[in-house]
Amino acid sequence: MLIEFKVANYLSINEDQTLSMVANTSNELEKHVKVFDKYKLRALRTAAIFGPNASGKTNTLKAINFMKNFIISSSRNFPDTPTGVVPFKFSSKDKTFSKFEALFILNDNIMYSYGFQIDEKEIYSEWLYYYPKNYKKMLFQRTKKEGYKFGSDLKGKNKSISQMTKNNSLFLSVAATMNEEKAKNIYDFFNNITLFNQIDLLNSAIFTKKIIEYYKKHDKNKFLDYFNKADLGITDFQIKSKNLGNEFAAILDLLSKNGVEIKSKELDINNMPIDEVKFMHKYNGISGEFNINEESSGTQKLFYLLPFFIDYKGIILIDEFESSMHPHLISFLLDFYYDIYPETQLIFTSHNSDLLSTKQFRRDEIWFTEKEISGNTTLFSLNDIKPKPRLNEDIKMRYLYGQYGAVPNIS
Repeated sequence: MLIEFKVANYLSINEDQTLSMVANTSNELEKHVKVFDKYKLRALRTAAIFGPNASGKTNTLKAINFMKNFIISSSRNFPDTPTGVVPFKFSSKDKTFSKFEALFILNDNIMYSYGFQIDEKEIYSEWLYYYPKNYKKMLFQRTKKEGYKFGSDLKGKNKSISQMTKNNSLFLSVAATMNEEKAKNIYDFFNNITLFNQIDLLNSAIFTKKIIEYYKKHDKNKFLDYFNKADLGITDFQIKSKNLGNEFAAILDLLSKNGVEIKSKELDINNMPIDEVKFMHKYNGISGEFNINEESSGTQKLFYLLPFFIDYKGIILIDEFESSMHPHLISFLLDFYYDIYPETQLIFTSHNSDLLSTKQFRRDEIWFTEKEISGNTTLFSLNDIKPKPRLNEDIKMRYLYGQYGAVPNIS
């Protein structure tokens, strides 16, 4: 589970900002907390980030996702491949690198701290520590100036792996590809972070295929029960295979007539199936069948998200959770999310002030972003506000009236 995430000099985030998933000592909504007795630590399962447009909510999720993607892909970088990091553009200081750092607990119940500093071209530093017996031990350190240092607890071909690691690649990424155990476990932790936005959900063919494969492997009656509880009017759904052979042959013929040569002769145009999702509705005794793209955006979004809320062990990042979804539908998703898989975490952004309730979230789960006059995003928790909001306080109204900040300044 993620315990803490830190980022600096990335997109709209200039100075160090920290998203903490550490729960306070309050006993409110205990289902939202997972306890790690070994570290006397209580981890939150949810962080809900609110704030005005362009305040940095999405950039907070993008920062987590960038760290994930760079860990997953940097081992494949060519020597001149850019890192892809986008630093803060309005700094008055000459900042040379961006920083990403995470504190997390793996399935072995051991806490790790991993991070790196990079610019657009290369790695400046990288480090990995762990807490095997509740005290910090170095596994490795790497700096551009001093090279590598390895702790005695990091077994494996560390020297040869470091020699294989390019200036724009992470040692952790390369070590994971070599199946070094600790590196592979950390790699898998980050690989189980999934970011959703509306474009991904409704337009990504690869994502859609993965979701459909999930539905095909599981009992659809379980999903129909959820659809019924969500009051979507769906009585049944089917996944049907459609052959694209004729359509694809027509496209090839049209391209050929317009002088476009298709060199590949290995395409089996007579056997190109694609899965289609069909939903059945019934009104006034009359049944009707709808393609998934004929359903509302909210129904489509629920169809894509539901497998992750039912059967996912990792970190779910959702940008604009409320987009196309009624507040009651969001509450429906959250209710059974908290009843299963306590090791799963959900971090999302939202403009929907109706979600700002101590009946829905703990006070330490509610976060705000605000943009300073310098353009820098600041990230703070409701739990950090002084005096601390009371449990019976009308969080929504106080937020809308600007008592917590993080609202647009419209004149």
